Amino acid sequence: MKYLLFLLLFSLQNLCLSQKTLTPESLWTLGRESLEDLSSDGRSAVYTVSRYSTADNTGNSQIYFIDLRSNLSTVLTQETGHCQNVRFRPNSKRIGFILGGLMYEMDYDGQNRTAMSSTEMNGFAYSPKGDKILFI
Repeated sequence: MKYLLFLLLFSLQNLCLSQKTLTPESLWTLGRESLEDLSSDGRSAVYTVSRYSTADNTGNSQIYFIDLRSNLSTVLTQETGHCQNVRFRPNSKRIGFILGGLMYEMDYDGQNRTAMSSTEMNGFAYSPKGDKILFI
């Protein structure tokens, strides 16, 4: 019985020592996920994952598309900089987003990217029908 108790305590001690302690530096290595938009039919969503480098003092965010029925996620962008304000265009198979202050649209698979503006902006909104865009 004493031998069994000794093994149990020894195992618990090793388990506690083997876990890493979260530090501010280790937290900066984790990706930060942010839900951006849900499709009108509720079958898919777009989200961003932001990662930061403390050594370079830089950060990037990438856009991901997820099919909520199969839970399969696909990365749509591999950009330097922050992709933000990601939105599904109503009544369309396009996704709009801001990169470097400019608005772009692309297909659900990340292909056929089109610049929608040549003027920097902070955000945008689609009209309910998707036929107009408000630049903010």
